[in-house]
Amino acid sequence: MQENKRKAFSPIEVKGKTIKNRFIRSAVNDHLGNTDGTVSDAEIEMYDTLGRGEIGVVITGHLSVSPSLDSGPIPPSSLLATMAKSMG
Repeated sequence: MQENKRKAFSPIEVKGKTIKNRFIRSAVNDHLGNTDGTVSDAEIEMYDTLGRGEIGVVITGHLSVSPSLDSGPIPPSSLLATMAKSMG
């Protein structure tokens, strides 16, 4: 049992990337996005909090898309990716 607990907190390498531990926050519908489908400040704050916590992997929830948004990522979505990369 102790060995399993140690493993949970130990780093693991997956496809060349080191993950700080084996805790995963799964994708959920957090209902924090803006009604127009854009990323809200509350969503950014939530992912910032998760990223600074002790979770090894954070899987984002869904993001809304629109056919009129064909010029690449929505800027706040890019911000989420940048935040995630900066926290490892």
